[in-house]
Amino acid sequence: MTFTFFDLIYCCGEKDGSYTDGISALVLPIGLALSFPFVFFGDIWIYLPIAIIWKLLYMVVRHYYNTKNRRVVVLRAFKRSRLDNNSSAFFIIILYWMVIPLLVYMLCEMFRPA
Repeated sequence: MTFTFFDLIYCCGEKDGSYTDGISALVLPIGLALSFPFVFFGDIWIYLPIAIIWKLLYMVVRHYYNTKNRRVVVLRAFKRSRLDNNSSAFFIIILYWMVIPLLVYMLCEMFRPA
């Protein structure tokens, strides 16, 4: 079985309950990145599509990892690897949470209508 970068983020999020769980570790930066284009509209009703995006992302990731039993496979595969210590898990999650929304924000600022 091949593992992706997202599996690594999921595993880092599931560290002994000291970080957010793996689903939230994956969903939060992607949800934030998908919400940036809606923020420029500025109306109160814009929060409804943002909430729907976040809920759908959470449900899809939860279904993928829990229903397909991928959670157990990923956690077993990364157990006792060099990526299993707390310092690297914290660094990987922070990097993931900062880079993806920052890139999307920069794209939104570059192509924002005048």
